[in-house]
Amino acid sequence: MPPPKRPKQRRRRGRVEIGLDRDLAEHPEIGPGARAHMRAQAQALDDCDLGGLIADARAASEASRVYLELRRAYGLAAAAQPSDPFAELMADLARPGAGASDTTVAG
Repeated sequence: MPPPKRPKQRRRRGRVEIGLDRDLAEHPEIGPGARAHMRAQAQALDDCDLGGLIADARAASEASRVYLELRRAYGLAAAAQPSDPFAELMADLARPGAGASDTTVAG
């Protein structure tokens, strides 16, 4: 008599894979190959994060980098734009807003 079969346990999805599924639901144009590619990397990233504790920081960092590159490649994330802190400061200063000349002090 063969041994009894154990019920197949379904793998629990992690937070990255769940988030990816939500994003993919809004992008039906992304094909099954790209979905599988990103899902595999999301699983790898979830595997690095065991119960909220990063088991291997280097592996988690590399998995994160690859996952973000895949999201950019398949159009789910915008490409990072280099920032210029000085240009941002000047743009903030040039925006209209309440200034000293806009207020009066009653006296």
